[in-house]
Amino acid sequence: MANQKLGWDSGLPGQGSGAKSFGEELANSNAFAQCQVKKVFKSVCLREAESQADIAQISATTASFKQNAYQLKRVFAEVGNYCMGE
Repeated sequence: MANQKLGWDSGLPGQGSGAKSFGEELANSNAFAQCQVKKVFKSVCLREAESQADIAQISATTASFKQNAYQLKRVFAEVGNYCMGE
C-alpha cells in the first residue's frame, strides 16, 4: 500500500472514489492522530516534546485518542495531566 508510513487504518478499505473516501482514510490514519496529539502537547505544555518520557506520552495518548473515538477533549485532559507535574 502506498504511503505506509502514514499508518492507514486496516479496518478501512484502503481505496475509494473521490475526496470523501480519501478524507476518511486520512482522518483515520495514525499520522493524523499523532499530529493532533503533538499539536495539543505543544499548546498545553508550551513546548515541543523533548525527552523520551514526552515521546512515550505522545505515543500513549495517540493510541488512546484512536481507541476512544478520536475524542480531542480526552487528549487535552491526558496531556494536561502529564504536563501538570512539571
